[in-house]
Amino acid sequence: GDRQMTYRILRAEPDAASTPDIQYMLAILASRLGDEEQAVTYFLRSVELRESLKFRGNLDPEISRLIRKYGLFRRDGNRDAPSWERPGFFVAGRVSGRCGGSGGRCGAGGPARRL
Repeated sequence: GDRQMTYRILRAEPDAASTPDIQYMLAILASRLGDEEQAVTYFLRSVELRESLKFRGNLDPEISRLIRKYGLFRRDGNRDAPSWERPGFFVAGRVSGRCGGSGGRCGAGGPARRL
């Protein structure tokens, strides 16, 4: 329906990959469409482009659920590091079944189960 059409339009936008607001909206749409892996990838890219979106994500149910589910920004000592940057997070570059249950990659540098 309308979500799918909006998703296609935003993805086709020429500056989509470098526009934090578009990446963030794509994350919300992907989550609503049931594609958690892509939603996480879009959200992490939006945060990479504009760090304040990390905090905005806690206010949107679609994104805050992903942050909690995958532990995206857990505190590691005194360092607020995304969990995928910590040692032991990946298994040979593959997701260990946590992201969508497919066992495939969860986006470049995306979430995976901590060992």
